[in-house]
Amino acid sequence: VGSLVAVVVGLPALRQRGLFLAVSSLGFSLATTSYFLNENFWVGSWVHNNRFERVPLLGRVDIDSPIRMYYVALVVLTVVIVAMRGVRPTRTGRVLLALRENESAAQTFGISPLRAKLTGFAMSGAIAAIAGGLFAYNLRIYTAVSFEPGRSIEVFVMSVIGGLGSLAGAVIGALYLKG
Repeated sequence: VGSLVAVVVGLPALRQRGLFLAVSSLGFSLATTSYFLNENFWVGSWVHNNRFERVPLLGRVDIDSPIRMYYVALVVLTVVIVAMRGVRPTRTGRVLLALRENESAAQTFGISPLRAKLTGFAMSGAIAAIAGGLFAYNLRIYTAVSFEPGRSIEVFVMSVIGGLGSLAGAVIGALYLKG
């Protein structure tokens, strides 16, 4: 679902570059928390606003303490980093890197910028959905306040501080700001 939403949001944003893309993403975040997740509107009425209990993972692993939740988050982070490092040497990874460096040169090699950018949006949307689900699972509640636009800015700042060009950059930025 996160991939699908990222692709749908990414379609109109394909013509924008740099700060315009960041601003449109922030605008979507504002619209989501103000309208789609707001229980006063018919769209937001489906949001579960009550606390919920964590069910055991895979029916066996009980996550009843903050330490266990930390280890689950650490395992998920490790899996995501390993998966993204695995994508980098593949054709998809090389296409995304080539597109980042020089879009017109990548097009001369037959790369479709539209398809490549939507693939990047889909991958980042999937990771964001996993992170958001894990965040809500940690809080044991899902409200619009938990996913306010300030959080998006915070994550963006973490990535910028750590370095946008590397996988470790986001982790280093998060450790710097939150560690």
